[in-house]
Amino acid sequence: MIKRKKSQTTLELAVTFIAFCAFILGIINIWVWGHAQIAGRNNSYEVSRTVAGSDSPGQPAGYNPSSLTEDEVILGN
Repeated sequence: MIKRKKSQTTLELAVTFIAFCAFILGIINIWVWGHAQIAGRNNSYEVSRTVAGSDSPGQPAGYNPSSLTEDEVILGN
């Protein structure tokens, strides 16, 4: 009986650890995606400010945000 209970605890701990690691990896991937969005917006903003400040402003570079898919969060592609 004691060995069976110990096996159950080990199995639950292993499953919980795997789920926790997947959760943390998902959070990290969302964090990296967010920082990439900030960098993209900043570059676009800087280019548009240069164009707006010139004598003959043209079309400022637009910002096209990328979407975050479920595969990027889970698999990190």
